[in-house]
Amino acid sequence: MRGNSGATLEYRGEYIRKSTSDYLEQALWFNIARTLPTSSGIKIPHTYLPQEEGCYDIEFIQGTCATQSNSTLTISALIDQILLWKEQKQYYDLPWDSYTSRLYNQHVVIREDDKVMKMAFDFILGFPPLPPTFSHGDLTLENVIIDQNKNLVLIDPNFKPNLFQSYILDLGKLLQSTHSNYHQLFNSNPGVDLTPHCQILMDELDNLGVLEQCLMAEITHIMRLKKYQPTSNWELVDNLLLSLIKEMRGNHNNCLRI
Repeated sequence: MRGNSGATLEYRGEYIRKSTSDYLEQALWFNIARTLPTSSGIKIPHTYLPQEEGCYDIEFIQGTCATQSNSTLTISALIDQILLWKEQKQYYDLPWDSYTSRLYNQHVVIREDDKVMKMAFDFILGFPPLPPTFSHGDLTLENVIIDQNKNLVLIDPNFKPNLFQSYILDLGKLLQSTHSNYHQLFNSNPGVDLTPHCQILMDELDNLGVLEQCLMAEITHIMRLKKYQPTSNWELVDNLLLSLIKEMRGNHNNCLRI
């Protein structure tokens, strides 16, 4: 089976063999994450490096994707876990401007006339740097499996040596799943209506005083995903970015007045 990122997954009974270009980094993340505090109901699966290069083995978890669950308890549990990571240092020592530079060089300049991407980039530069912490890196609901014991099993981290990490970016990924509804919009793995999940998430982020930062992080994630869409979908991504920016500009209670 081939995943959305181009990785291949091979079922081998008690484990899955995953072949991917960043197999060492992903296996390292699992090893590190298992040594860190975990919230109740969160599970970090065991992984193994076989003799064969280019892949790693991950224990087989029978369950369903979190995008298919109506339970908003998923959001609360994931927030609790992310807040535990807030207290852990970033594994790779990278500054915030490494993230914005990567965003500009690898995504904004795809087309010289991409005015929406440039507008979005200028918009995020108006925000203070995000705090560097340990994080998953791609914590969308698509990368969470609910096992038969109702545990949330975290899979498919994005943990590269040249990629800045912050717990705010993980919270922004949850917004990507529930607020922008990116995965529903582009049909990568459509599931249940996540509106209740979004409301609980945004209320909690507001209570924590990080809603503004997380909405900004959500915008950067949508920007990064644009080049992986066919050009026929770029207008949809642009409209989503413009809608998010408009929402932030109009939200005087929670966001900056730009």
